[in-house]
Amino acid sequence: MHVDQDWHNVVKITCVGFLAVLGAFLNIVVLVMFYKKPSLRSPSNRFVGSLIASDLLSSTVLGPLLISGIKTINKAMIVFVATSTIFSILVIAMDRYTAVLSPLHYATNVTRQKSVLVIGTVWSISAALASPMLFKDLLIYEKFPVAMLEKTHGLVLLLIAFIGPCAALILVYFKMYVAAHR
Repeated sequence: MHVDQDWHNVVKITCVGFLAVLGAFLNIVVLVMFYKKPSLRSPSNRFVGSLIASDLLSSTVLGPLLISGIKTINKAMIVFVATSTIFSILVIAMDRYTAVLSPLHYATNVTRQKSVLVIGTVWSISAALASPMLFKDLLIYEKFPVAMLEKTHGLVLLLIAFIGPCAALILVYFKMYVAAHR
């Protein structure tokens, strides 16, 4: 049975390693394309670039962390990457919404500066939502309700990082659908 467990670990590490290298390579190729071709650096594509950066983090950092077994950093990184991915997808959807429903105002509403600000906000919110996972182990006082903190943080994550963005995505795409079928 011990040999089967070792074999299982070797297969798992090999698969995750292969996917990490492949994911990193493909995401880096796309990021290099953005860097080399200035025409691809539109505000709209910057949002896609943010999603690519999140995917790059996912493939290069998250995969190896899952294998390493470092639990605190692992959980915080999962929250950070997942939240940045979800919010990046939401920002892309809202960008498309603006482009579809008010195309004449798009260039004035979606500028380079505003896109950089929105992307910075996405990553800042993601870091803020992940940070309690890093600091909970510092709260070693016996009377501090760490379990309550974890439950509260989990509920906040569920609402802010999943249900809220999913509801917003549904609303945005529903409005685009209605506008397209008028």
